[in-house]
Amino acid sequence: MTIKDGKIYKGPSTHSSDVIATIKDRKVFTGNSSYSSDIQFSIDGYVTIIEFVAIWQSVKYVI
Repeated sequence: MTIKDGKIYKGPSTHSSDVIATIKDRKVFTGNSSYSSDIQFSIDGYVTIIEFVAIWQSVKYVI
């Protein structure tokens, strides 16, 4: 996973075709979307990159 400029990419890629999520306004959206129906989860407050990855893993693989 690569996180750059508010986008989450597959593996080490930063190509637009490899975007798996977009981070905007403390919300994580599916792919390049910013529609409210595509919100995967929201974050209240500041989190570190390590905390974000832990939240991502929990949401994607546990729930």
